[in-house]
Amino acid sequence: MAVSRTLALVMILALVVALIAGEYFITSKSNGGSTEVDITIVEDNPVLQLDHFYPDNVTVALGQNVTLAILNGDDELRVFTLTQFGINESMAPGTAVRVTFVANHAGDFLFYSPKTPPSAVSQGRPGPYLSGNFTVT
Repeated sequence: MAVSRTLALVMILALVVALIAGEYFITSKSNGGSTEVDITIVEDNPVLQLDHFYPDNVTVALGQNVTLAILNGDDELRVFTLTQFGINESMAPGTAVRVTFVANHAGDFLFYSPKTPPSAVSQGRPGPYLSGNFTVT
């Protein structure tokens, strides 16, 4: 009887720890005045060249130090641009970049990746224009 209670308690504790860890890795991370945001370019359909940003809406606090960790999950070279903060980074397929800046402008800003030119990898189709919203409150 005592063993099954202990086992149940350990299982509940493990579940709580897993939920907390999952929440930590799924959302943006704050670290003593600095926030890290993971953004991925997701290729849903390589034949039709259907791609999107995940997440496509990001919100941070005014004055916050922000690090964007951007992963290019597309099979084409991609560029990530957030003009208002001087970000314009190229990423080869399957690679990531990290950019750090201060969110010193309040408002809603567009981040985007322009269309990619047709290539052999995309079977002659251009890759789509991708966009998302970066909000500083």
